[in-house]
Amino acid sequence: MSQVSKTNLIPKVQQGIYNQLYWVISKCQDSKEVGNLLTELLTKTERTIIAKRLFIGILLTKGYSYRQIRTLLKVSFPTITMVKFWLEHGGGGYKIAIERILGKDEFNNVLQLIDKIIDRNSPDVSVGIPTASAGNNL
Repeated sequence: MSQVSKTNLIPKVQQGIYNQLYWVISKCQDSKEVGNLLTELLTKTERTIIAKRLFIGILLTKGYSYRQIRTLLKVSFPTITMVKFWLEHGGGGYKIAIERILGKDEFNNVLQLIDKIIDRNSPDVSVGIPTASAGNNL
């Protein structure tokens, strides 16, 4: 698991480091270039955390329940609550990203898969989720 030094950076240095990260990501030419950069910068766990948080926002926007999201993505209720907070009270970054993703035709295939996995009308969410013992590999 990633660790951060317990010693805080000088705020101006920290902001400068963040600004350079944001700038270099914004200068990537396409999603492949961003993917290559993030694969080299972040561990698999860090990339998974970021991707899950983004997808939590998408599922909340699409009306999925906390229980459905938790079951599908294997995340905690506090994580879902944090994402919901930033969706409602943040600076708009989540909303812009989600609008862009939902505007892509390819994303509809992902939502169709999710709807097959989760029966949104079922009181027990786990009913619609295939298990490894059933021979399904998701």
